[in-house]
Amino acid sequence: MRAPKLVGGALLVAATALAACEAGVTPTATESPAIRAATVTINGVRLLERLPGRHLEAAASALATVTPGSGGTVALADGSLSVPAGAVGETVTITMEADPELHAYAFGPSGLEFRSPATLTISVDEATLRDAGIDPDRLAVAGASDDEDDWTAIGGSYDDGAVTASLHHFSRYGLILR
Repeated sequence: MRAPKLVGGALLVAATALAACEAGVTPTATESPAIRAATVTINGVRLLERLPGRHLEAAASALATVTPGSGGTVALADGSLSVPAGAVGETVTITMEADPELHAYAFGPSGLEFRSPATLTISVDEATLRDAGIDPDRLAVAGASDDEDDWTAIGGSYDDGAVTASLHHFSRYGLILR
């Protein structure tokens, strides 16, 4: 009679781990305290907090003009957003504001949609990540509404000191640990 209970228990643990991975949340039981200290889970998504030496002033922001014919780029601290030519229908001033606690940015004007994707690039210091026990290849990008903490993983990939992701509209975007 013990075998069915053990098998059932093992299946329950496996199903729970699978559901967590599918939701973008990696189980943390075996992760170091440094990794847990470097992330905060909001809405089931593990956002990367600003690591030591990367804290920004709350008012840190940048502006850039993007035109239909040439696109444009806005950059601030460790992040930049490149909008390709033809992605906007009219000239627009875009804003980029850094979150002082999360490795995240808010963009405006709110709700702006692109005809072709813009590219968000967030630079990371690999040595600082590794000191915190974080494998840079586990980083991706999540997005959230301007006024809600409804963070959702959207993807992206790490390469050569930066995480990049394609954006189709403006909102808030930040680094996550998958």
